Amino acid sequence: MIERAGYGEDGEFRWHIEPDETAVITAWKGLKMRLHIPETLGGRRVTGIGPGAFAGRECLSYVKTPAGMVSVGASAFEGCTFLHWVTLGDGLVSIGEKAFAGCVQLFHIRIPESVGFIGDHAFEGCSRLRRLRLPEGLTEVGEGTFDGGTKLW
Repeated sequence: MIERAGYGEDGEFRWHIEPDETAVITAWKGLKMRLHIPETLGGRRVTGIGPGAFAGRECLSYVKTPAGMVSVGASAFEGCTFLHWVTLGDGLVSIGEKAFAGCVQLFHIRIPESVGFIGDHAFEGCSRLRRLRLPEGLTEVGEGTFDGGTKLW
């Protein structure tokens, strides 16, 4: 593990060190099909996934985030065309714009009750997404969030 000038990295992840000494994942070098985002990196609590951190990673089929992580950034998983199952941990507050756009195989996502914001086009093009339970406390859903072929009912 290496940390320098506000960033850290190990053989799999790269992260930004926030002012509150938490970590936001900025890149992933792995090739796993099933990914459990760690609770900590370099001894720092993981609080978010940064913009584009996993974008275009076609090897991913399953992702689980830890409880206490608060944000999934813009385009975080955009274009992960093989991703089909996502479990977002309790405590998540926001899902950024285009976070899962173009995840054409995504058919299951668990969104915790703590989510209050879902950004524009977050699930655009997720054509296999059939069922989705939105949190009761959700206060904002962006424009075009489910555009592009979702078949929600």
